[in-house]
Amino acid sequence: MPRCRNLAALLVLRTILMTMLLATTAAFPAEAVSVETFVIAIGGQTQPLPGFACTTFAPASPGIAFFVNTTPSVPLDGLANCGIAGLFRTIQLASNGPSSDTTSLSTSFAQNTFSGSSLALARIGGVLAEAHATFLGPSNSLITEGAASYALFEDRLTATSPSVAAGTPGTIRMRFSIAGELSVTGPPPFSSVADVELNYSVGSSGSFLLMRAQATRADLVPFATSGTGAPLAGFTLAPGSFSGAGEVDSFQLPITWGSPFAVKMGLLAGAIPGSGATTDVDFSQGATLTGIQLFANGVPIQDFSIEAESGTAYGASGVPEPTSGAMVVSGTLALVAAYRRRPLRSEHRSD
Repeated sequence: MPRCRNLAALLVLRTILMTMLLATTAAFPAEAVSVETFVIAIGGQTQPLPGFACTTFAPASPGIAFFVNTTPSVPLDGLANCGIAGLFRTIQLASNGPSSDTTSLSTSFAQNTFSGSSLALARIGGVLAEAHATFLGPSNSLITEGAASYALFEDRLTATSPSVAAGTPGTIRMRFSIAGELSVTGPPPFSSVADVELNYSVGSSGSFLLMRAQATRADLVPFATSGTGAPLAGFTLAPGSFSGAGEVDSFQLPITWGSPFAVKMGLLAGAIPGSGATTDVDFSQGATLTGIQLFANGVPIQDFSIEAESGTAYGASGVPEPTSGAMVVSGTLALVAAYRRRPLRSEHRSD
């Protein structure tokens, strides 16, 4: 009996320590100008070990807290230690970007096979994310599998205008373009997740939704919504799929004229297939800040200028392509093409 109590106490302690770790990590201030990418592709059947090892799972990256989490969780004791193949990686740079990352995996375990891949790219003003996964074989509660990615950028802006005194309360509303598609294929009734989320924040506020779409079964029309509740013009819904291109607006959020405030945007793609299913989330066309409106005491201001810590030339049309914009676009397309050509990393586990 004392041993049982000790083991239970150990499990509680592990959970508390993980919660503290995530809270502490998330509490560290982000760089004023930064880009961040995250990729994951994992698959395997967890092998519980003595002392409740490999029984506690958590999000793979603190940055996932910016979104509604639809990414595979990972064991605190490590993927390999717990019998799970694959990897996850977060890269944060104090730069304008672009920064990109990819990963892929093909693995088999017991009677199951999993293949998955993910891609993320972030630069100031724009992000893209992509994830694909297929799972075959019987499912059980010990199996962990899926692929996901996210891309984030953060900049610090200061708004000024000759017609607005510094210190005047104001608000900002932003517009973002986004294009891509997601789908679930495979036999029901097994539930899957193909999810895309576009989120943002201004100042010290928490994150807000710009757009979200999620498909769970091939025979059901996906859930899709904008953050403001406005219709998603330019997008098409069908059983098992969501696709298109359009623009979404933020809420009006408070700023102070003449004082710096942070703007952050992130795009997440999550693909977790059920048994016999394939989940695809392709937003490699990405999302870009394409419009900025500023207000002072509720009145729209036209003659404004924005100074950005990143040096980016923001204006009413959002953020322009960098001077080397053609190179950024061609480099992005080359990255996506290479990512799609690369062979999946293969692993086999007989356990």
